[in-house]
Amino acid sequence: LKSGGGTTAPLPPDDFKIFLVEGEDVSSLQGKRRFANLFNLAVVSNAATQCLQQPAWREVLQPEAWVVCEGADFMLNLHKDERKAFNDKIVELGKRIGCEHDASQRRRFKLYNDVEYPLHFLRYDSTKADQIIAESNPPAATENEDGMLADTLSQSTLDGRPTEDQLQAVRSSDGADVPLPADGDITELKGPAVAAPEAPKPGPHGFCVITGLPAKYKDPKTGHPYANVAAFKELRAKDAAEDGGGEPAESARIEGESSTDAT
Repeated sequence: LKSGGGTTAPLPPDDFKIFLVEGEDVSSLQGKRRFANLFNLAVVSNAATQCLQQPAWREVLQPEAWVVCEGADFMLNLHKDERKAFNDKIVELGKRIGCEHDASQRRRFKLYNDVEYPLHFLRYDSTKADQIIAESNPPAATENEDGMLADTLSQSTLDGRPTEDQLQAVRSSDGADVPLPADGDITELKGPAVAAPEAPKPGPHGFCVITGLPAKYKDPKTGHPYANVAAFKELRAKDAAEDGGGEPAESARIEGESSTDAT
């Protein structure tokens, strides 16, 4: 197989097959002979991590298999602490189905600038699964646990999407305008409050006079602070114009007109 970069990738084995699970419901495979201990690799998106709670995994995985889960590393609408909590939850849920997290596998797959793929590799070994489950001592599941991702998003102070109650109000309005509260306060129709962004901090030389960004440098000629090369060039161009850099061109035009008159 040829990739866009011209490199050759190994061909998959002849018996290689892919199954897409409908509705992210692994339990739909439970009890079906054709899926019994069939899979040696399962890939779970970060939108489907709640399926890790389903006990059917042990019936469909081979005695030695991998469950690879997409983490929350690139979910930028979450705070970094929320992303970490989400990733820790993946590891915890993996233990509940008898899987052991192998962080060394993640370091094998890089994107750019040595950035790792947002993947978590859970190793399943049927001979160790019972012990891992017993040691994990999973707490009693709450009624909201199935919506782990939805709960995380709804609790995020950076997520400005409408709540379920607000969406339901729009659906029930049947196309009509949703009535405002009696006092005219429309804050109830807004999504979760978004914290105002913090004011940028000045650089070592204050703020750039061209871009307004934090200034890392100071022009020794003009004494003005600037943020980057583009700002420096514009700063020098303005300084040249202020120093009369445009006068030679004007003089040349006048001299040209004089010579034309003379002829």
